[in-house]
Amino acid sequence: MKSLKFFIFLYCFIFFSIHADTVVVQHNGANNPATEGWYLRLERWSSASPIYNDQGYNAWRIYDESTSSGTHQYAYDISSALAVESAQLGWTMSMRIKVMSLNAPNDSIYMAYIDHNSRLWHMRFGSSGSNPMAQLYTGPGLYDGPGYVVQGGQNQYHLYELKYDPDKNAADLYVNGLLAISNYNGVNMVGMQPLLSWGANHESGTGSASYNLVSFSQHPEETPEPEPQVPEPGVLIYMLIACIFSLYRKYC
Repeated sequence: MKSLKFFIFLYCFIFFSIHADTVVVQHNGANNPATEGWYLRLERWSSASPIYNDQGYNAWRIYDESTSSGTHQYAYDISSALAVESAQLGWTMSMRIKVMSLNAPNDSIYMAYIDHNSRLWHMRFGSSGSNPMAQLYTGPGLYDGPGYVVQGGQNQYHLYELKYDPDKNAADLYVNGLLAISNYNGVNMVGMQPLLSWGANHESGTGSASYNLVSFSQHPEETPEPEPQVPEPGVLIYMLIACIFSLYRKYC
């Protein structure tokens, strides 16, 4: 029985390792993003610091209470080759954050990805009353796009995942693992280089939030299912004899 459990564990480990996303860049917990491969792109009238054991989470907290020009953005430059590969395989932008503002639908909390075709994929966050909300920017207005309110989720961390499917050429937003918005097509820009950025954007709203996780990952390459192997007739006969002998020893 122990050996059976071991082989089941080994199979599951190999299966999920093969089918797991490949992380390109990631922020975790209370680490300073500048030590994880990100760089501070813009900073004005804002601050950032680590926090620990906040509802059981460690996080990097950005304070932006300015409603005019406050900003605090981290970025990661993605090569054109990597952006092309990500578009072919599919990708996921993930954030586990806690929005700190109340009744602030136009907060400047965001995560954005510009792909190799100068297409902008933009998640922004704020609050509707006391409940956090996510919005996918479509333009042309600054705050245009479909939104999703996390009912009863005030003052809590939530996981937001924007998953791009190359077969659909569109992305779906998942909130805490549940589909919230489907078939988001991004926004076509002109002359932009691939770039990933997040934090408090340079807008009119405040942008204070705690970031436990920020990640960009590639989906695994699909591998064809192997053809089932049919044993040779001689092997089948040997297996049948072995089974009969085993049953004979057990019951006779």
